[in-house]
Amino acid sequence: MTEYELADLAINAQGTLTPVVSLLVTVLTGYLIVAWLAGDRLTRSQVILVSVLFVTIETIVLYSWFTRWAIVTIYYAELHAQNPSKYSGVPQWAATLFVGLFVLAILASLKFMWDVRHPKSR
Repeated sequence: MTEYELADLAINAQGTLTPVVSLLVTVLTGYLIVAWLAGDRLTRSQVILVSVLFVTIETIVLYSWFTRWAIVTIYYAELHAQNPSKYSGVPQWAATLFVGLFVLAILASLKFMWDVRHPKSR
């Protein structure tokens, strides 16, 4: 493949990462809104259903983001092999950091739902 074709593929693959992040944030925000507005009125089974759906969707979308990131790193590695002075590799720690932060956000959202449903009495 030519350098131009690889660069085009890398940039297009990189461009698909942003909508996936938007979907992650949208689902997370929706869950937090449900927790805030209706969390204390939901039955236990409803909370379990909403939470399981939330975690499942976020996991699938996060996995999708991670696999797209892997494709981007492959393209940039090939570009770097062809022209090391022009292209640098993509740091793998960035993907680990992103996934780690989003896992923390998911856990924090579940904790938020717990706190709404179990308020501390003073």
